[in-house]
Amino acid sequence: GERKKPFRALDRIYYQGQDLPVIRIPGKRICKEGEAFLLGQEGDLAAFFRRETAAAAQALEEKWAWAARPATLRYRRMKTRWGSCTPAGAITLNIHLVQAPLLVLEYVYVHELAHLLHPHHGKAFWGQVAVWFPRYKEAKAWLRSHGSFLFLSLDPDL
Repeated sequence: GERKKPFRALDRIYYQGQDLPVIRIPGKRICKEGEAFLLGQEGDLAAFFRRETAAAAQALEEKWAWAARPATLRYRRMKTRWGSCTPAGAITLNIHLVQAPLLVLEYVYVHELAHLLHPHHGKAFWGQVAVWFPRYKEAKAWLRSHGSFLFLSLDPDL
C-alpha cells in the first residue's frame, strides 16, 4: 500500500483565525484541544479541514436559507480561489477557509450565494453582498492579509 507522507515540520497552524501551536502525539488523531492542535504523525490534515469546513458550511446553509440555497454544496482544496459558484448553482468552498475566522468563512459563503442571483462581480452583485453582509470589507481585508499563510499548512501536492 501507499505510505502516507509525514507532515512537514509544522509547528503552528491557523484554525478559525487563531495561530495555534502544534503538539505531536504519535498515533493521536488530529484534534484541537484547548489552545493547541494535537497531531499524530499519520494524521490527515486535509481530511480534518474538509470535515470542519463541511460542518461550518452546513450550519451556514441553514442560517442563510432565507436568502438563497445552493443546489449543492461542496468542499475541496482549491489553489487559487476561496469559493466558486457554477451556473447550475453548485457552490464549492475551499477547505482552508476553516483556518480563517468564522466571519471570513461566512463572507465567502454569502459572496457565493450572491452569485446565485448575480453571476458576475458588477455593481448589482456587490450591492447584494453589502446588503446581506455589511462586514464584507473586513472579511476581504483579513483574506488579503492572511490568506497566503493558510496555504502553507498543507503540502502542495496533497
